[in-house]
Amino acid sequence: MPIHFSNATGIIPPNDVNVIMVAPKGAGSTVRKLFKEGKGINSSYAVHQAYFKEASDIVRAMGIGIGSGYMFETTVANEVISDHFGERNILLGGLDGLVEADNYISMARGMSKKDAFIHSSEQLTQVILPLIGKGGFDAIYKQARKAGQLGTVRMYQEAIFKASMPLMHRLYTSVANGTEAEIAIRENGKPGYKARLDAELATLDNSEMWKIGQEVRETSNNRDYWGKITNFALAGAIIGAISAQYYKLISEGHSPSEVINESKEELTESLNLIYKEKGIATLMQKCSTTAQRGALDWAPIFFQAYAPVFAGLKPEYKNAKGFDPWPEYTFLNPNIPNIQVVDKVNMGLRP
Repeated sequence: MPIHFSNATGIIPPNDVNVIMVAPKGAGSTVRKLFKEGKGINSSYAVHQAYFKEASDIVRAMGIGIGSGYMFETTVANEVISDHFGERNILLGGLDGLVEADNYISMARGMSKKDAFIHSSEQLTQVILPLIGKGGFDAIYKQARKAGQLGTVRMYQEAIFKASMPLMHRLYTSVANGTEAEIAIRENGKPGYKARLDAELATLDNSEMWKIGQEVRETSNNRDYWGKITNFALAGAIIGAISAQYYKLISEGHSPSEVINESKEELTESLNLIYKEKGIATLMQKCSTTAQRGALDWAPIFFQAYAPVFAGLKPEYKNAKGFDPWPEYTFLNPNIPNIQVVDKVNMGLRP
């Protein structure tokens, strides 16, 4: 960020140095955890300025050294923009907004606080995201088809995608023109900001929903729920939200490899490992102050967009006859490659 938004930071590197970047697709703690498990995690890398001809070799060596499973070439500008966009969106802020919207509407329909949390956050972190991480969207469609819930998945993925797109345009503009960076720099520069930020995260962690979550995590004996989806509406919603981020970044010229790692891989293979064990506030605490600020600012915006979708649709819909998600789940713009095809290739590159 400091180099790309040099107008705001005043940081301009001298001409006689290498300027290189490795950006692991995950939080530092999970990058280390996955490295120790022999798995690694995908990273983006870039050579912004090559003073020595060995710059490309050095940056790739750095990526291997920190435990990257596979590395994708990008630019500093693209990485900064997609990173800021993803943090405020489905990786943190949008994720919080989505799960809280589902939780809120579930309680409004008569579920107890505990049941609503299990129906929303637990379903997402313990079942839906691990399934998507292991088998892509197709893992969701297979369970939905078997359970006669493909119609539910389709209705929610399309509705959430549609509700997301105005926010995608608004957020991308705010990131690309430097507004989000300026907010983070300004807030971080205020006296006592760290204490206020910690208080915001503590308030989130101690809110009613997340206190219930702490109770569930401490008392539940079976948190894998046998890998069975019981909330197909939320399964469809997360597919729609991930796809909206993917669509917007691809349409703005970001490469498919960068986008699928920023949208799906980082969420399922790194961030969810923290979220499922400790909750959303702890996940945010593991991220940069720039990410924390953006996520806290944008989560309520996504909540306001997503809650009416959950409220306006029925919890379940009949199976969608004739709907085959694999070939049909594409975008109207022919220049946007099928997300499932890109994801399948990407999963094949994991160590």
